Amino acid sequence: MDWYEQLAHLLPPKARVAVLGVGSELCGDDAAGMAVAKNLAESALPPEITVFMGSTAPENFTGQIKKADPQYLLVVDAAYLDRETGAVSLVDSETIDGMGFSTHMLPLKVMFAYLRREMDVHILCLGMQPGGTDFASPMSEAMAAAVREVSAKLNRLFARS
Repeated sequence: MDWYEQLAHLLPPKARVAVLGVGSELCGDDAAGMAVAKNLAESALPPEITVFMGSTAPENFTGQIKKADPQYLLVVDAAYLDRETGAVSLVDSETIDGMGFSTHMLPLKVMFAYLRREMDVHILCLGMQPGGTDFASPMSEAMAAAVREVSAKLNRLFARS
């Protein structure tokens, strides 16, 4: 089962979902999560879907995420999956510590533990394998294609009735 089928199986229709895009827009493929979040934010999403642009300090959005009161938090970020550039996987949020997600101000594992203590939320992570993440580098074509595909599939998933 691919990431989309897994996510479609996990998310019930009309579930309250917060999408948190994470990554540095200045570091090539590390911007993937932010690009997906931006695409979603510019779409006509149902009211039960909220999008946050977490950038390199997603922990700054914990208050807004709590206020949105989602049933599910979907974190989209570049992650080292030992696959080809642009590969996408649904990653168990409990295993993030060893996954090598891109650098953030506060480790995602710490933010996830805080959110789980503060609210009843299922945390899902969509990892996208980066190629180059050098400062001031452009996003690779393989990652740009993955961003377009992920954005389109998430829009389709969120639009289900």
